[in-house]
Amino acid sequence: NSKFEFDPEPSPKWKCLCDLLIDEIPEEVKKARNGSLNNTKILILCNDNKSCSQLNHLLTMGENKYLFYTALRRDLTINSVA
Repeated sequence: NSKFEFDPEPSPKWKCLCDLLIDEIPEEVKKARNGSLNNTKILILCNDNKSCSQLNHLLTMGENKYLFYTALRRDLTINSVA
């Protein structure tokens, strides 16, 4: 950003996926099961191992932590975080 702070922007496809997983799918499941989310499983298919790994990290860490983790893995110099 303009202050040279680390302020990563998540991928738009991640945002859409997270919105689906957090908001839309639970709503649909609740409607179908009279308000219950118990034992709900969601299958997400990936095209390759790299996509699968990224998705695994994204879902377990969250968008911001995953982007920070990725930056640290690439040895980016981070002076401050926004």
